Amino acid sequence: MDRRSANCLLDSESVADSDADSCKFMFATHRRAPALLTLQALVSASIEGAAAAIGTPALRIRGNHRFARQDWTGAIELYTRAIHKAIQESKEQMSLSNRVNHVNGNGVEIEMEVVMDYSNRAEAWLRIHHYERAWADAERALSIDPHHLKSLFRKSRVLLGLGDYQQALTHLDSAYARAPFDKDLLAAIKLSRIGDHQSRLGVYELTDFYLKGRFAGENPTCAHYVGPIQLKAASGNKDRGLFLTKHVKARDLLLVSNPLAMLDSMSANKCQKNSLDYGAKGRLDPEIQEKLVHAVRERAKVSTKNRQRLLALCHGTDSAQHAVPSMDLFIPGRRVAPVETLNLKEERINRLVMRNAIERNMVSTTLERRHDTTRTNAKDHEERVFWGLWVLPSFINNSCIPNVSMVVIGRALLVYACRDLSAGEELLCSYFNLFQPLPQRLKFKGTNLV
Repeated sequence: MDRRSANCLLDSESVADSDADSCKFMFATHRRAPALLTLQALVSASIEGAAAAIGTPALRIRGNHRFARQDWTGAIELYTRAIHKAIQESKEQMSLSNRVNHVNGNGVEIEMEVVMDYSNRAEAWLRIHHYERAWADAERALSIDPHHLKSLFRKSRVLLGLGDYQQALTHLDSAYARAPFDKDLLAAIKLSRIGDHQSRLGVYELTDFYLKGRFAGENPTCAHYVGPIQLKAASGNKDRGLFLTKHVKARDLLLVSNPLAMLDSMSANKCQKNSLDYGAKGRLDPEIQEKLVHAVRERAKVSTKNRQRLLALCHGTDSAQHAVPSMDLFIPGRRVAPVETLNLKEERINRLVMRNAIERNMVSTTLERRHDTTRTNAKDHEERVFWGLWVLPSFINNSCIPNVSMVVIGRALLVYACRDLSAGEELLCSYFNLFQPLPQRLKFKGTNLV
């Protein structure tokens, strides 16, 4: 904020005379930083106080102010209050001639201003990845005004977040016809086309990531991809597993999965020290487990499909009771039948994470450690280990003679064939480091993983 803008605010009616004089004195005595902080606090207080006095428009302004401060939950609360207040006012003042009213399915008249509140609340839900609620708000806004561009764009971004790239492109094309030069819209269209290409063909262009992304800390775009695999009941005591539906060659890409939750657990050196107690799958450091359980619980809250995916995983009880879920549950854009009960108590989530979490080194960190010579701190050169819950890869069973390999690039886990595989063959990986000494590998016998 420059001096001229500050003077305009100080001369406005939104700041009291005594407070304005105090700020002007600080500016005059060259104390610019405290003057600006005081002015920002006064403007914030003015906006907060205006809402109670004016009503619906001020609630929206106050919500926008919270949104600008990235207080998403606070903005959602204020937009919700603005919606309720606008609906109440429209019921009481149906005869206002200076407003354009529409009628919803329940016959209740809603003012056009509510469209902005629904659309703004959809954007706030998007920022915290509550895609289902964002979708509902965007749909409500479009049911009132089918041509509202921002709501259409936000609905498309919900589909992008859910990985339904084809549907996202359909809605984005409709928005593009009305705003062909919007930069955000063009970026979303480009991202949708990349995601659609990847999810259909399993072809990923990672050149930029290897050349510059791994140094800049940027994760590549890796859409979810399901190759020639299916879920089936496995033989023996393996519960369920992933099986091939056709012949594949060595190094063929079979599966790409983005995590339900993922966190940086520890350095490779520390992980090696703890390798006697904690392995690559099924045994977690208690501190890491607590953080990962919290992250999984938060992700489960935002999507019914996420909760259904979690319920499909094995949680350590009688495996005979575990039905084989439909592959549609794990493919973005596919519709699945809703489940009446989604019992996800904390104890069950703990068991799910304990049994299905996967540990891998991040490829970008390893490459950066080899090539980046600018680091001087010894801690910066430690290779990082990542724990995550990738749902569909969790169905791959353990073997001391694996036929697939897993690698994490960015946040995506990619599964490749280690050798030529025939149709009907089960995918198998090793849950622990096969190059560990025999005494350490034997410790996994008690975990039912070997």
